[in-house]
Amino acid sequence: MSTAFIYQGRLQDGPNPATGLYDLRLALFDAGSAGTQIGRAQTKLRGHRLQRPVSTMLDFGSGAFNGEARWLDLQVRATAARRSRRSPAPMLTPTPYAMYAETAQSIAMAA
Repeated sequence: MSTAFIYQGRLQDGPNPATGLYDLRLALFDAGSAGTQIGRAQTKLRGHRLQRPVSTMLDFGSGAFNGEARWLDLQVRATAARRSRRSPAPMLTPTPYAMYAETAQSIAMAA
C-alpha cells in the first residue's frame, strides 16, 4: 500500500476565486505554528489553474503519520511571483491515518 494521499482545496483572492496559474509548495508539520517539519516538502510547479478545486497527490513517507495530529503548510504563488503562505495552516483530518491503522499496535478486545 502506498503512503500517498490526495489533497484537494480551493484558493480565494479576497472574496473571489483565484484565477490564473499558481505553483504550490506543501509541507507537513507536527504543530499549527512553530512546529517541526516531517518529511520533505512537496513542490508542485505545474502552474495549476485554480478556478476549480485543486487536486494533488502528496506523499510524506511511511513514518509521517503515527497517530498524532499533523498540519499542512501550504504556500501558493502566482507563476513567476513570490510565494505567500496560507495562514493558519489547516490541520489534517483522519483520512491519512487509515495508513497508520495498518501498523498500529493491536487493541485489547473485550470478551
